[in-house]
Amino acid sequence: MAGEVVAAAFGVIASFCFVLPNRAQLEKLAVLADAGQLTVTIDSEFALNQVADAHARSETGRAQGKIIINVSA
Repeated sequence: MAGEVVAAAFGVIASFCFVLPNRAQLEKLAVLADAGQLTVTIDSEFALNQVADAHARSETGRAQGKIIINVSA
């Protein structure tokens, strides 16, 4: 509820969306992924020791795609 109050103070609406796993949908996505028909936009990539930088990037609200944490770097 606190998030909604803060959002309202800035004249915006805060909402949450919960998605339940659906086997049929996941299987369709797997087929599309295997066929190379899905794309993911990557905004930036950070090494594990740069998690604070990745979080700061996320907090800007300006990321255009996913922010990746590379745990093997």
